Amino acid sequence: MLFPTQLLCTLLGVWWPLSGARVAARPTLVSADAPVMWIGGAATDEDVHLVRDTLTPRGITRYAAAVEDVAERLFRRDLARAGWVADIGFFQPSYRVYARELLAQLDGTFVRIGRAP
Repeated sequence: MLFPTQLLCTLLGVWWPLSGARVAARPTLVSADAPVMWIGGAATDEDVHLVRDTLTPRGITRYAAAVEDVAERLFRRDLARAGWVADIGFFQPSYRVYARELLAQLDGTFVRIGRAP
């Protein structure tokens, strides 16, 4: 019998790759106050579009604020799709992890993190 934590890890372990989530090879440490800016063109998928909307129209320019905003918007998007099943508080921190990985993956192509223009 699986304990609740084992079940959660099993579900997340299966769900994460199936969700199409991209994983950065090795996340780097970034200062919370590091500047973040959009440098790319047209967004290529829904997650990149969400990052673009966070950095351009919403005007967020610091790394920690960008991670929080992207994670919250990803969570709300999935909540709207999955309904009450996704509205479990312990899933929300995984969205911050994915937001960091997404920003790291986009660094240099669509966004610039921690460097002046």
